Amino acid sequence: MDTNRILLEILNRRGIKGEAEINEFLSRSPKTTYDPFLLSDMEEGVDLILNAVNNEKKICIYGDYDADGITSISILKTILDKLTDKAIYFIPDRFEDGYGLNKNCIQRLKNEGTDLIVTVDCGITAIDEVEFCKSIDMEIIITDHHNVEGCKPDCLVINPKRDDCKYPFKYLAGCGVAFKLFQGIQRRANLDRNIIREVLDIVAIGTVGDIMPLIDENRTLVKFGLYEINKNRRVGIKKLREKLMANKEMITSQDISFVFVPHLNAAGRIANAGMGVELFLTKDEKRAERIANELIELNKIRKEKQEELYSICREEYHRKYETKKFPIIKLRDAHEGITGIVAGKMKDYAKKPVAIVTEERHTGFIKGTSRSLEGIDIFNVLNDMKYFFEKFGGHKRACGFSMKAENYEDFVREIDKQMDQLSTDAFSEKLEYDLKLSIGEVELQLVKDLEILEPHGEGNPAPIFAFENCIVENITYIGQNDEHAKMSVIDEKNVAVNLKYNDVKMQKNIVNNPIDCIIFNVSDDVKKYIESHNKISIIGKCTINRWKNRENMQILVENVDIY
Repeated sequence: MDTNRILLEILNRRGIKGEAEINEFLSRSPKTTYDPFLLSDMEEGVDLILNAVNNEKKICIYGDYDADGITSISILKTILDKLTDKAIYFIPDRFEDGYGLNKNCIQRLKNEGTDLIVTVDCGITAIDEVEFCKSIDMEIIITDHHNVEGCKPDCLVINPKRDDCKYPFKYLAGCGVAFKLFQGIQRRANLDRNIIREVLDIVAIGTVGDIMPLIDENRTLVKFGLYEINKNRRVGIKKLREKLMANKEMITSQDISFVFVPHLNAAGRIANAGMGVELFLTKDEKRAERIANELIELNKIRKEKQEELYSICREEYHRKYETKKFPIIKLRDAHEGITGIVAGKMKDYAKKPVAIVTEERHTGFIKGTSRSLEGIDIFNVLNDMKYFFEKFGGHKRACGFSMKAENYEDFVREIDKQMDQLSTDAFSEKLEYDLKLSIGEVELQLVKDLEILEPHGEGNPAPIFAFENCIVENITYIGQNDEHAKMSVIDEKNVAVNLKYNDVKMQKNIVNNPIDCIIFNVSDDVKKYIESHNKISIIGKCTINRWKNRENMQILVENVDIY
């Protein structure tokens, strides 16, 4: 198989062309990174922090309760702890304080003696809160990576999304911005450059966890971060890895997405996100093991609550909302920490944008979270009717909002009107693939060679291939409720050749190359199709299942078409 041709075709489809650009993308040691002082307000921000350190002022790192916020805090706390014993961190309570800067929390920190707040992964919309800081003689620096809508707060703001910021790469995660601040402090304070390596593992987890595009500088950060993770030097990550992936030889970006990040997020969804920070910062093995166990238990609780809410939402959807183009599922009560995940699952289930809303009886407000399809920019849709909202924010695929209960019915009617104006094409999610191959072309070495394209994630997904004329064999169902299908497929051409040779009774070894396929969460319709048709076409990812020194090729099937 011509691996070079396949690699080049995939790279070209992703806009990576020219020898220098291709070599950098595939390099084990990429060099794409930028001077932190290219970020607007970086120099002034570093000076303000070091001035606070020199004057023994109390500095509070104020962050978000998700994986990006947790990693951002951990990065900045790591370097400040090398300079002062007066650095603390604060994460608002999801249920009591809400997202981002909060005047009550600011006042509490002031009462506790805080002189300077440095936000991470939040604050770009906190215009009133920054003015409040000034009114109580509190200094503040905003570091964030979210879009700047209208005016920015009147303080130092380190954010590559600023219109006047000349930083070459605009898609750093919140932890990426915190890392650039880390670099700026390291340089200005003349600290050993080797300390940068200490936090690259955390930068990788936060960048992947916040679904940032794994291109340009992010690709460099995540590649080097994965090297650090796989050296097993951070005791907290080591303990979590031992408990969740003891037999996994090499951690990948997919492991970050599907294993590490859900456990970190579970802390902020169910309990206290500070547990994640402590997991990263502790050097005590027993403490790390205790935190890892707690995160695992919290994630189990999160899963249970999530499945319960998902079941309720499916029932409500079929009972009241099935005909809606944008179902807004109103519930009496729902755990705020998991409504976003369930809205995403309902979006996949209904193949429509979906919102889940609940009424806060003690405030008279409706709170909602929404998830959308690729073809419908839900931020633009909701932004056109933001006059309904008291709070609103998000991006094209996910938004959150709150409104007075009295505005809710009018809001739903307006949404229905907006959705009726959209074309049918907006609701169709077409699965794109990189190349069309035959089953006979898929060899173990090819799949190994394709691993050079990792790390995979947003902006650089794992390659997807289309396979036509596949003969299905040996269908079985696995999982607690037989929810996953496992089968083998053979190229139709190989089967035809075998029959031909058998007809003339010739002895010849013909390689059939059957390949295992797995379809996760297989629908009843697809079950019926693959059971009643022996010839299908599939779209999926070629992977290697490594277990106890054995390597087997398999295709993770994303879509099934029946002839």
